[in-house]
Amino acid sequence: MRSRDLPSSRTQTFVLPSDVLAIPRDGYVVYDAPGCREANFSHRLVLDDPPDPGQVGQWLDTWRSHHAGKGIERAYLCWEHRRPDTFDGVERLRCLMKDEEVAPQIVPQIRAIEDRDEALALMSTVEEDTSDAYLRYGRWYLDHLFALCADDWGRFLGWYESGELVGMSAVLWNAREARMQAISVREDHRRKGICSTLVNECVLAYQTESFGIVYVVATDGSGAEACYRKLGFRRVTCDFALGLDP
Repeated sequence: MRSRDLPSSRTQTFVLPSDVLAIPRDGYVVYDAPGCREANFSHRLVLDDPPDPGQVGQWLDTWRSHHAGKGIERAYLCWEHRRPDTFDGVERLRCLMKDEEVAPQIVPQIRAIEDRDEALALMSTVEEDTSDAYLRYGRWYLDHLFALCADDWGRFLGWYESGELVGMSAVLWNAREARMQAISVREDHRRKGICSTLVNECVLAYQTESFGIVYVVATDGSGAEACYRKLGFRRVTCDFALGLDP
């Protein structure tokens, strides 16, 4: 099966900002984000099939043919596969799915996030990046997330303590499936069950709209993946990203 037809590539399409172009080509899809050149990962090629190591230079030339001269600092070649085999220099992520019902919870600290700057401040704190480029990217990304939620295609929930946002998680969906996004918890509030509770609340929010599959992507073998698996997510595919100097 082609990479573009597998869960991570497929669900990534509907969670990207609306101005991101996804253009099918023979053997790959080229992504372009004219509205935010700082969103490096949105200027990528998603390959239909895993490349051989000797093909990387050829694919990088293809990336340049689409994106040269745009001021993008990193070129990404990506693909998704059911097998975990890869080669040196490739980051391996896992696409996980959850299709089991979760029990509803009543958590006073959780409410819908309505303030973009509040969410952006948490994003930049967790990522330890307050550069102008990152903040431009964050505003671009969050504007899209809020727009989808306003159109009832998602929920964006935050955990508040003493009126301050310390954790957040979003779920975005289309007619058949959903994907978790923007999962962040401030470092001094971790290991308190905040992330787990937010994720469960997002899954429940989706299941009140359409009982279907929820996907999330996490770095293979990471603490985040372990957390999601405890919540009932299970591995379905491997998602690969190779970042190169253009």
